[in-house]
Amino acid sequence: MSVAMHVLPDLVQPGAIAPGQGPGALFGRQITNFGALHLGGVDFALPTHVEEVAPGGVQAEDARSADAALGERLATALAEAAAAMLALMRNNPEIAL
Repeated sequence: MSVAMHVLPDLVQPGAIAPGQGPGALFGRQITNFGALHLGGVDFALPTHVEEVAPGGVQAEDARSADAALGERLATALAEAAAAMLALMRNNPEIAL
């Protein structure tokens, strides 16, 4: 949400952001670690849909604290990381997709 507030501020309606819903459940148990069930001391990774793992969003349980300043920092970090990956791929064609 923060990135959207930075990139597309006219399209974001902060007052319409719903409270977070917390982690989803699968087989009646809370999903942990982004797509796993914790049973007997072990995390079992299971195929899930994002809405099962993180209803309403993937980065924060409650997006109401999102803000454009954080979005700017995140967008900058993502752009820098993408540029670094592209440079690595350009300089090492054997790893290019």
